Amino acid sequence: MRARATALTRSSSVSRLPPLSVLLLLRDAEHHVVDMVRLAAELPPLGPDGGAQTEVLALDQRSTDNTLSVLSVLAKRYGALRIIHDVAPGHAWNRGVDRATGEVLLAFAGVVQASELAWCLAQVRREGISAATVSGEVIAVRRQLAQRSRLAPTEMLGIERAVARQLALDGQTQRLISCPPSHTPFRVRAVRRIRERLTRLGLGAFDRPRRRA
Repeated sequence: MRARATALTRSSSVSRLPPLSVLLLLRDAEHHVVDMVRLAAELPPLGPDGGAQTEVLALDQRSTDNTLSVLSVLAKRYGALRIIHDVAPGHAWNRGVDRATGEVLLAFAGVVQASELAWCLAQVRREGISAATVSGEVIAVRRQLAQRSRLAPTEMLGIERAVARQLALDGQTQRLISCPPSHTPFRVRAVRRIRERLTRLGLGAFDRPRRRA
């Protein structure tokens, strides 16, 4: 089954991908934070000469498990990793937007497919595209748009809606395009739909990345 992804368009004369900030939105993530950091750190350098740097911001939302301890070990291995701790639950996106230095922000809150990260970045690299998302998994947003969408809740579906809402306020249009095949299991997609309904009911603060047994 092919996943559906939303590319949110906005007129722009920029045609090459600027430096990147990867935001890892973490809460009680000790079981999958290693995979998340590895995915972020292994993204290829941006820019035509491959010289632009990528920063990885790990935003921990007062985890009650060993997430911070694992991050401390990972920081010794990955020089681009910066740990931002004591983030209030539900505010990781806002804090990440404030602290990021890249011209493109790539955010995700759990283990995703590397192809989904690459697809989102490829879309934002195209002229006229300000944001692209594999719904519920990952979102790439140009910095200026992210700053105007900074009041979004942390959970991914809420961020997508906030970005879409801001583009609508800017007078821009939206369009649906296909992304590379997703291997997300059915049960994960079902949990995502439940998360979306919780957000619509004003219960998005209960959302957190899925923990593995």
